[in-house]
Amino acid sequence: MTEDPVLRQELSQRIQSRRANIRTLLQRARPRRNRLANLSIMGSAVAAVLTAGPAIGGQNLYRHSAEPIGLGR
Repeated sequence: MTEDPVLRQELSQRIQSRRANIRTLLQRARPRRNRLANLSIMGSAVAAVLTAGPAIGGQNLYRHSAEPIGLGR
């Protein structure tokens, strides 16, 4: 590559422009990524509670928790 200052300036501007575009993309993507991660964590916690409840409490817990929502019929 030649040491032409104009070419170096153009290259530098292209690099800065590309970095700005990437920065903008990441600013838009991060909130969505965070929401999806939080939703995944909460869903896993709910699944763990729903799975552990009957395992720990047995039939009595299942009967008492199923009746109010109509699953015991």
